[in-house]
Amino acid sequence: MITIVTGDTNAYKTAFVEKMIHEMDQVDGILSKKKFLNERFDGYYIQQISSGICKEFLSLTLPSNQRIGEFYIQEEGLLFAKKITRQAIKEKRLVVIDELGQAELSGRVFYEELNLLLKEKANAILVIRKRLLHDFQNRFPQLNQAKIIEVRNGRKEDQGLGSQA
Repeated sequence: MITIVTGDTNAYKTAFVEKMIHEMDQVDGILSKKKFLNERFDGYYIQQISSGICKEFLSLTLPSNQRIGEFYIQEEGLLFAKKITRQAIKEKRLVVIDELGQAELSGRVFYEELNLLLKEKANAILVIRKRLLHDFQNRFPQLNQAKIIEVRNGRKEDQGLGSQA
């Protein structure tokens, strides 16, 4: 089964997912953690759920050859995240990908991992920004069967999308 956690920017979707999986077994994948430099937002780390290991992923200040919008993609973090995700799918764990966005809709970043996850019918928790949810459901029709949880301020919202079976 796939569960999609959705909400607006800064709705504390990652914190909600962390609470959700806190006591679960057989779960692995990636969380996107905000990164600050001199108290200013500078991008995201990728954190492996099972080990807690973090790698640089998206940065406003560390140049690289690839970009997503205003962010530079850090190759080491991207490869780390892809490896973790693929391994979790292979081991039939509950796979967490935080977060899917415009890059995946454009066939980049975690696009291949999302396709593999859907092909293997893996159990997963996917974090997708609310404004992109319908685009993902149109591009990946399998996601129309997902349970949807809308989050605001780190809490499940009873209004709005709610849960769909």
